[in-house]
This record gives sequence, C-alpha cells and structure tokens, in this order.
Amino acid sequence: MVFGMMKWGAQMSNSGIKHIGKIATDFRVIRETLFRRSKSQIVYTEGDASSLGNKDIACIFSHFSLDNKISDRVVHYIDSLSRAGCDVIFVSACGGSMLRDELEKLEGIAVISIVRQNVGYDFGSWKDGLEYSQVLKAGYRAILFANDSVYGPFGDLSNILEGWLAGELELMALTESFERGYHLQSYFWGVTGRALRDGFIDYFFGNYYRHFSNRAQVIRQYELAFARIGVERYGLKVGALYPVHQLSKDLQPADLKKFNPVHHGAMVLISEMGFPFAKRELLDRNPLQINIAAEVREYINHEFPDYSRDFM
Repeated sequence: MVFGMMKWGAQMSNSGIKHIGKIATDFRVIRETLFRRSKSQIVYTEGDASSLGNKDIACIFSHFSLDNKISDRVVHYIDSLSRAGCDVIFVSACGGSMLRDELEKLEGIAVISIVRQNVGYDFGSWKDGLEYSQVLKAGYRAILFANDSVYGPFGDLSNILEGWLAGELELMALTESFERGYHLQSYFWGVTGRALRDGFIDYFFGNYYRHFSNRAQVIRQYELAFARIGVERYGLKVGALYPVHQLSKDLQPADLKKFNPVHHGAMVLISEMGFPFAKRELLDRNPLQINIAAEVREYINHEFPDYSRDFM
C-alpha cells in the first residue's frame, strides 16, 4: 500500500502536484483563520453600550485578581481614568468565580463591565472588550489600553492624555524598551489618528491575534510586536511619552538592551519626570533585585502618603 502510493506520487504530473499543493495551502489558511478567530470568553456583563461615545477616549481596562475581588486600588485607577476624560470598559479575567456584587464598586465610573474566562492574558481581555463594546464604531478620538499591574496614578492623568492627543504619536505608550528588540510597554498604551482609522486595531486583534496560554508567548507575539506592526505595515508615528533616552543618557547600546525603564529607571521617572505609576512587580517582588525598589517605595510613602496609606 505504501509502495503503491509512493509509485503513484512519483508518476504524477507537475500540474497535479501544483493542484495538491494549492489544496494544502488553502487548508492551512482556513485552519489558521479558524484558529485565530477564537470565540469570546465572556461570562457576564453589566452596563449599557449605548452610553459610550460621550468622551474623547475609550479605555479598555484589563483586570485579574487571585481573590476574585476588585480592590480599592483598582477602583481608584478606574475613577482616575474616568475623571481624566475616558469612558472605561472594565474587563476582568476572574471568570465565574467573581460575584456580580463586585461590579457594584464600579457603578458610575465604568460604562461597561465585562467578566470573562482567564484566557489570553491582557490582550485576550482587550480583544473581548473591543468586540463586545464596539468602541471602534463609537466615534472616539482615541482608544487606550491599560491593566492593573501598577500602583497609581499618584496624580491627575488629564495632562498626560491631553498632551498625547495634542501631539503626533498615533501609537503611544507611556514607556518604551529595547529589551529583546524595540517595543512599547503594554501596561498603558493607546491609538489615535491613523492608528484608529486605517485598520491597525482590526488587523492586530483580528487577523493577527490568537489566544496563547503561555505568558512568554504572549509577550513575544504581542507586546514585542505591535509597535513594529504599526510602523512596518501602517507607517504609524510610534513612541513613548516618557522616552527611554531621557532615563538612560549615559547607557551604551549593549546596556540599553538590559534596561527596563519601569524597573531600572523607576526612581527617575517618579521623582524627576512626574511619572504617575510604579510597577507592582518592582515593589512587591522585585524579580530583578534592583536596589532602588525600597527607595521608590519610601519616596511614594513620603510624597503621596494618602495613596500609600489607602492602596499599598
């Protein structure tokens, strides 16, 4: 049987081989398309999508908590976004373990609240938030993507967001990094102008996106890629509101590749540049064993005592 198949294959015409090749290619494309168009992971929702479109910016906020609670720290962050001119779409990946009563904490500050299964990390939550809310059709000047991986904000976000909208960056993040290649850091990023109009978001979260269960894959496939896609495929103006060169003027290129702005540059960011956040990972776990972590916490305790007392 095997010999017969091999003999038949050897006698096939070139046109037959090309036809089989085309079928295989078509099947691969169909398979990949179906795989990428993963089903929504939404468990339940609260809020009214008809209330969207009243502000300049929509913010899709990604949340996860091991205790299935919405902390006061997160409520403060979402309230700050709302006060700064954002319609907030809150997306929690706590799944059915989060009680609906938790969402009452966000009444009046989140327009829509979505609870979904814990699949796809932040990018999965942002995708479901986009698709459910249909914010791309709501006429916003900008869409912001944020998560709960930070302490803060320590002050008003209005000036930061207004400065972004008045500037030239079409694909923006607060900070950028050269670790593993140039990229925008994804804890706080957004799109406006051509990035909003010309299909970048549809492409990135539609054709390009697929669920990954491995955090390293998510970082490699999405965080390290979206700025590159914005530049190479759409010609967008891409950059950070707090550029890395302002934090690391004396670093050599080889050192810059090991420099994480929100870890190594945290003290300069917060104390000298008015940066509104501190990464929770730095202050709670300090995985890179950076000796300024204690100094950053002490600075926050001294300069923002109310925040430190209530939320840290």
